Amino acid sequence: AMTYFRENKTTLFSFMDEQVELWQSIRRSDTLKSYKSTKNVLMAFNTKLNFGDLSYETIQRFDLYMSKIRGNSLNGRYGKHKCLKAIINEAIKKGYMDTNPYRDFKLKTTASKRQFLSIAEIKKLMDYQVPEDEPFLEKAKDLFLFSCFTGLRYGDVISLKFGNIKSNPDAIKLKMSKTSKDITIPLVSNAKDILHKYSKHVLQQPSLTVLPKISNQVVNRNLKTLMENVGINKQISFHCARHSFASSHIQANTNLIYLKDLMGHSKVTETQVYAKSLESDLFNSMNTLQNMYDHQVAI
Repeated sequence: AMTYFRENKTTLFSFMDEQVELWQSIRRSDTLKSYKSTKNVLMAFNTKLNFGDLSYETIQRFDLYMSKIRGNSLNGRYGKHKCLKAIINEAIKKGYMDTNPYRDFKLKTTASKRQFLSIAEIKKLMDYQVPEDEPFLEKAKDLFLFSCFTGLRYGDVISLKFGNIKSNPDAIKLKMSKTSKDITIPLVSNAKDILHKYSKHVLQQPSLTVLPKISNQVVNRNLKTLMENVGINKQISFHCARHSFASSHIQANTNLIYLKDLMGHSKVTETQVYAKSLESDLFNSMNTLQNMYDHQVAI
């Protein structure tokens, strides 16, 4: 139970617990999970750690501990530092600390390589006939393709309700679970076909979900099999469908501002990550230029 008056025995770790409790109603559950796991790693690093110990040097040692002893990747460590930094900011607001040691500590993250399928590969997957006796494979294929056509995250795909589907013009309207942003996504015919396939024999009540519910883990396992079956040699997880959606729009020269809204990004800088030009396109545009030089008629 939470007490509303504080005894002055607050330690760094009890403060972290308290913070997670305060954030219970306003932060997403997986964000809270990150805070809890950050606390566990900190305790493994030093059980006696307290506010006064959080110096620049301690942060450096904590980083070294994560990389050398725990073997955490740069991006994994970044997540832990981000949580600890936020906790320290709260501690400063509440008078437990004066300055944030993270002011001077900079950790460069590597951009994780975003795997995606090209339009040709998406077509290959669309054309693949799943064997009759593989219902999970069929469902994984449909869920993944639906995300390729709409850009929706896994959670939004499986919780999509009949009430989210609008007609004239055909679109999906929903509040994104991760960011609580309202978005509208016009539906291409391929996406409509998938919706139709799963809704034609069902009572279409607004509150009912449309697409099959399979855990993310099972979908990812099936995607691995699908990629092997169609001969796509890439490590593809469900979230790659969202990247594929973005990169196919980049290839179609969709205005970045439109793409930002389709993906429910709050800043266009998030969308620009996808616009890091596809290398093949760079060569193509140079070839176009080359042809113009080669065939330039003398004036």
